Amino acid sequence: MDSLEFTCLYPSPLKMWVGCFLFIRYWWSLMKTTIYIGVITFIFSLLEVYAEEVRYLKPEEVATGDCDVWNAVFTTENQFVLTCGDSAEVWQTGGFETERQNVIHDTGWTDLVKGPENSYFATISGGGFKIKIWKVTPDGNPVFVSVHDNYKGTETRFDKIHSVVFDKNALFMMGDTGFVYIVGLDKAMKLGQLFTIHTRNVTSVAIDTKVTKVADTNITKVADTNITLAIALDNSKHQVILANLMSNQESIGGGFKYTSLFYPSTVRKLLFVPDDRLLAAVTDSGFEFRHVNDWSKAYHIASSVNCTDISYSKNGDIFVGVCDDKKAYLFRKGRSSIASIEVFNPVHFIKFDWNSGVNRFAVVLDSGNIVLWKLIYEGMSDGRASYYQSKIATLRHNGTVEKIEFGSSGQILTVSGGKARLWDEGVLIPSENTTDSDEHHLLVRKSGQVGSLTNISMIFLAALAAAHPNFLE
Repeated sequence: MDSLEFTCLYPSPLKMWVGCFLFIRYWWSLMKTTIYIGVITFIFSLLEVYAEEVRYLKPEEVATGDCDVWNAVFTTENQFVLTCGDSAEVWQTGGFETERQNVIHDTGWTDLVKGPENSYFATISGGGFKIKIWKVTPDGNPVFVSVHDNYKGTETRFDKIHSVVFDKNALFMMGDTGFVYIVGLDKAMKLGQLFTIHTRNVTSVAIDTKVTKVADTNITKVADTNITLAIALDNSKHQVILANLMSNQESIGGGFKYTSLFYPSTVRKLLFVPDDRLLAAVTDSGFEFRHVNDWSKAYHIASSVNCTDISYSKNGDIFVGVCDDKKAYLFRKGRSSIASIEVFNPVHFIKFDWNSGVNRFAVVLDSGNIVLWKLIYEGMSDGRASYYQSKIATLRHNGTVEKIEFGSSGQILTVSGGKARLWDEGVLIPSENTTDSDEHHLLVRKSGQVGSLTNISMIFLAALAAAHPNFLE
């Protein structure tokens, strides 16, 4: 018994030296494995940095002179209108060659709104009481189409208008005290009868149009369109008013049918998703979706912070939201999971490019940078489609970005610091032709998969080291 205890507590010198040798040999193999993993990770990190900084695109600054640009919209594929001081200018662009086509002096405009079809746009003037519709000819000449003057008689006037939604069937105008004005439009964009919805404390307005019948008169086809207007109110009931009206491209009529929806918290923004017949609401408690046919709840995505904005992809299956924590969140239709988008500065606003076949969206940061992302779809073995987002570009500015517009030809128009700039992903400048003094440029990623390769390599080496500690000998 004593001999047994002595052997366990004090092994022989030979066994002790053999044990020490095996112990040191094992840990030395693990150390070499760790060194190799570190070297490979470092190499892939260098490759990733190189991939991000290999090429730049410097935008063209639109030469408007000394006046400050405060708004801009595309009217056709290679034509845009911008407001500069108290004037408006029409520009033609092809690639990076831009040319001023026309100038309108002393406009008195306070807002510029893109129209529903090519060449049309609307303006607010007259101190917020006059709405004008314009059409731009191919040679760049803005032609006045019609005007709505929000006066009643010669002395009494309606509410001052602060924003306009320009739909192909009607103009929807929001007043400062909460009134919503609706003016029908005919095929020539001429204004018709005025309707007024009396509300208070409006936080958001959304419009949905659906063609219900097409009548052939042997001269032209006239479409009957059902228009649904959703108006969110900031009140104790967290109410959303729904108004239905009909339009036959000649007039709006048939009266209004009102319905009220009630939400668990205040609705900050409303958005119709046309293809899926959904009404999306940004609330203080998250994002809520309802079916348009019966207004039943489709699904809710909870958020621990108040949310303020939402935008969706052209096919309506991917959404990006912004909340008060100044982060952007990506989620898919019908899913309760939500993922934050990797940006290193507070988010200012977001916008999707709804041009066909693009699948990109912009995250505009408070710092002035615009991070451009692309949604990449992949088919799965079970027939479903998966997607992942890839950062493709960063548009850098010195100040806050007030406006971003996507052109149908792929160009991007931004307004920041009183200047308008054009960007084009298709024209790249080699990095050796750029300098550190370039203040505005587009940074294009060469590969969005490098980080994934690094992670895969590390996992593979770690697993191999755990299974075979001497594999590097």
